[in-house]
Amino acid sequence: MMKRFALLAAVPVLLAACATPPGEFKDTDFTWEETTVAATPPQVFRGVMERVRRCGSFENLVADGQYYPDISEQTIDLYGMGGWVHVSTGYIFGKLTISATADGKTLVRAGVQPKYTRGLKPAELVRSMADPQRPCSS
Repeated sequence: MMKRFALLAAVPVLLAACATPPGEFKDTDFTWEETTVAATPPQVFRGVMERVRRCGSFENLVADGQYYPDISEQTIDLYGMGGWVHVSTGYIFGKLTISATADGKTLVRAGVQPKYTRGLKPAELVRSMADPQRPCSS
């Protein structure tokens, strides 16, 4: 029994060891959806992080990002969740980008690695970014 548990515990660690680090992905590594939101980039960023705080995750992913006011495009990396707890597996599934538009709105983009688009739709991520008050279950 202990050998089986040790083997099951080792699988996520081995998968994470093979993962591409977030900084090494290119835009072409993702399938993208985008929309424009009538809010400022800081408001959108705070809304996404508030949803994470309120729901425990962002569309069943762990969101990791830091807002830097002097950077024009903000990025939030999306990692897979490990087990029953809301912790990152270290394997990136997608990313969110937030940038200001010329008309005072915010362009929000959601990118998902193509192999995960069956269960994780970029369009759903964009809708959640545009309305962070959506119920956690939707």
